Amino acid sequence: MLDRLLKIRMFTQFMALLALGAFAATALIAMSSLSLRGRQFWAHNLGPGALVAAAAVAVVTMGGSLYLSEGLHYRPCRLCWVQRGFAYPLALLLPAAILLRRPRLQQIALPLAGLGSLVSVYHIMIEHFPSLEGSATCDPANPCSLVWVRHFGFVTIPTMALASFLLQITLALIATAHLRKERS
Repeated sequence: MLDRLLKIRMFTQFMALLALGAFAATALIAMSSLSLRGRQFWAHNLGPGALVAAAAVAVVTMGGSLYLSEGLHYRPCRLCWVQRGFAYPLALLLPAAILLRRPRLQQIALPLAGLGSLVSVYHIMIEHFPSLEGSATCDPANPCSLVWVRHFGFVTIPTMALASFLLQITLALIATAHLRKERS
């Protein structure tokens, strides 16, 4: 039993660290992109690999969520399923864009990740304010306000999803800017 709890703790803490890294990378890129020079830097230096990085983030996100439910037996709530509905196609779409050499497919990633991030924000709000949870959206037997894990005081599963979506949006924007630059 102790071994299983340690395994759960190690995995969820690792995923929380990845989420913190994703937030930090997103913030760094966003802040430095406020200037033209910063945007040019990212488009030039990260642009060629931004789509690969976004695909890697998407695949890790899908793998992590599957392990949480299938390996650790955490039952996803309804909002978790909605978030997965936006995340899983990204894990297929972004690698397909690379393998098929169709970088324009990355443009589909922006609305998927954008909508997924909105659901994540709503889910985080429900975790902090359970009174927002309505019977129409959440199952009383598996409420969306249930916090399965919390690391560093604030990183929960929906927070991890939000970090992933935001980094994927950032990377897709850089890849799109790089693609435009190559075409002009």
